[in-house]
Amino acid sequence: LTFRSRTGDLVEPASFSATEVKNEIGKVLDTVSARGIATITRHERPKAVILSMEEFEALVESRQDELAHLSRQ
Repeated sequence: LTFRSRTGDLVEPASFSATEVKNEIGKVLDTVSARGIATITRHERPKAVILSMEEFEALVESRQDELAHLSRQ
C-alpha cells in the first residue's frame, strides 16, 4: 500500500497496531506529522488511516477544485 502525498511523492505509510496507538499516541502523531500518513491495524489487517492535517487539507482542497470545475461545465 503506497500513498501519493500532496507533493507528489510516493510514501509507504507507517503502520501501527491499535494497541500501539492506544499506548503510544504521541509517537504515532509524531510519525504522522513527519510522514503524512499511517495505517492502524487490528490483527495485522489495515483497519484505518491517519492523515496529517496538511495531507487532509490538500485532499479536501483538491476535491473542492474538482467540484468547482465540474460545476462550471
